[in-house]
Amino acid sequence: MRCTIPLSELSVETLRRHKERVDLERLAHGDRWEEWDLVFPSTRWTPLDGSNVTHTLQMILSSAGLPRQRFHDLLHFCASLLVA
Repeated sequence: MRCTIPLSELSVETLRRHKERVDLERLAHGDRWEEWDLVFPSTRWTPLDGSNVTHTLQMILSSAGLPRQRFHDLLHFCASLLVA
């Protein structure tokens, strides 16, 4: 199922600035850049590894004193809040 999620102006502007940084990285690395058309590439500009994302998320949650959560569940929670 697909749905439209409203984003705040701050979110849109943050994503726009992030895209500009990625575009600058692409230009700086020329032929070494692997184009995957990603919003959030890895440090090698390739798709993020799911286990690394999960591990990093769990470290962030733990350091904030929060319980373990699946990234996928957080995405749904955030989308529900935005739609509401």
